[in-house]
Amino acid sequence: MRIGYFTQELPVLPTSSGFTLYCASILKELSRDHTVDLVSIARPNEVNHTDWAKKHSEHLELIVDSPAPLPSRLITTGLSLVLGTTIKHRSLTRRLLKNLAASRGWDVLHVEGNYIAGLVPKDLGIPMILSVHDSPTYRIDEMIRMADSPKTRIYYRVLHYFEPRFERNQFLKFGAVTTVAERDSELIGKLLPSALVETVPCGTDSEYFHAMQVEKSPHDFVFHGNLSYPPNVAASVELATEILPRVRSRIPDARLRLVGGNPSPDVSALSKMEGVAIFPNLPDLRQVCCEAAVYACGIRYGTGMKNKILEAMALELPVVAYSEGIRGILAEEGVHYVAASSREEFASQVVSLLKDPQSAESLVRASRKLVETQYSWRARADQYVRLYKNLRARKNHGKQRLGEP
Repeated sequence: MRIGYFTQELPVLPTSSGFTLYCASILKELSRDHTVDLVSIARPNEVNHTDWAKKHSEHLELIVDSPAPLPSRLITTGLSLVLGTTIKHRSLTRRLLKNLAASRGWDVLHVEGNYIAGLVPKDLGIPMILSVHDSPTYRIDEMIRMADSPKTRIYYRVLHYFEPRFERNQFLKFGAVTTVAERDSELIGKLLPSALVETVPCGTDSEYFHAMQVEKSPHDFVFHGNLSYPPNVAASVELATEILPRVRSRIPDARLRLVGGNPSPDVSALSKMEGVAIFPNLPDLRQVCCEAAVYACGIRYGTGMKNKILEAMALELPVVAYSEGIRGILAEEGVHYVAASSREEFASQVVSLLKDPQSAESLVRASRKLVETQYSWRARADQYVRLYKNLRARKNHGKQRLGEP
């Protein structure tokens, strides 16, 4: 099959971005058995760093997203909101996709990212699928809930007003829309009853993410991710200011490790606290994570599915999580992870696992098996291929969308 693959971020592995991890991993698996042509939005500093993308695509086209002056950005954003479509790069991208679909003979177009849905022509003459990872409207609602300033809250309330219109205008031209979690699929389905919305969960590379032979710091617990992403920032701050003091009241030498890319100022400031160690922008985070004894997913907000938990399970770290963090993963409480509903309970669970390595070991064995059997990227790519074939069969029978009666 010849697949057109259009992404709003340049795919590359390894990465600290959950979005990039998903689209790059799917691309990598698809390219094993199919011909994939990649079209990607890219920042100017990425133009000369395309080796990974070229390795996993037969043909590569970049749309360079150079920064524009603030007045221009405000005008473009305003027009996009009012018109319910994406304005920037629209003519260029639509022309490029039409030309490539015809000249390269694509069987299907796979689009990664809701923002670029507005850049895709209404009908390329081939089936089109849109992967949005989560419900954009739900994500905005979560950002409103966790907003720490009136300015941020107002910004997301404005987006909340316009986002449903954008989804109605842009999502329905695709044969199917996919998310990584059932909750997000249900919410998009309620907004767009005529659309087919499917769930294609995250996976993890259990060959890359494996327990490393390192010396353990028996009283350390760890959290990792993109440390500039608001839900991860909030989790980091809570772990450092609320959870760590409670843990240290019972284990005085306990330490929190925060591992990930691009720490925000709020996260960087946590390094001044006793017992907090920040490991920013590591080329390989596995060793630093594996040196800890417990993985603490302090996320209370956010949509979709948390790759970081699957990675922690693959690294054979016992996981403590709030219910919001574990949502979407087919894991059983007490078997694959331990749950908490409050800060006090979260800290107590961390302490229990730090003090009882045998109990932690039983969680580790079960969760590693879960990742190996249920969450391979290969299985996720195969799910997409089946969807592509169904879309092609339906289109050959004269129906553009699987959601049509």
